[in-house]
Amino acid sequence: MTLTLIVILATLGILCLLAEILLIPGIGLAGIVGTGATIGSAYLANQEYGFEAAFWIVIGELVLLALLCLILWNSSIRRRLSLSTKIDSQVNEQPKSISVGDKGVASTRLNLFGKAKFEEYGYLEVKATSFIDQGTEVKVVSLENNTILVEKA
Repeated sequence: MTLTLIVILATLGILCLLAEILLIPGIGLAGIVGTGATIGSAYLANQEYGFEAAFWIVIGELVLLALLCLILWNSSIRRRLSLSTKIDSQVNEQPKSISVGDKGVASTRLNLFGKAKFEEYGYLEVKATSFIDQGTEVKVVSLENNTILVEKA
């Protein structure tokens, strides 16, 4: 009966640790249960069969866990479980037709960055050359790397 319990605990420990390593990120319930089960199997083996048996059970569990991780990491199972979509969209794309000299009104206080309303384009995020109060008329000075640089008009 004890040998069966040792094998069950060792198997449960390996499976939980495998799930923790490959499927569930971080330290979670599976990692705690897996660690407890492997320690429990080694403790029971030490109590029933002595230190040498416990030593070989721990070594066997570690080797089996490493082999299973290596096999499953290189298998198609991991590729099916992994997220492989690529995100190619961008946020805050400025309109392409805005140009130097266009005028607008600061809709927020421009503490270097803020929003300005341009008649043709609506509200856009802009960068100011200096602090500009809300409601002040601004004009576009330059366009660099998708950033609209404005100053007081």
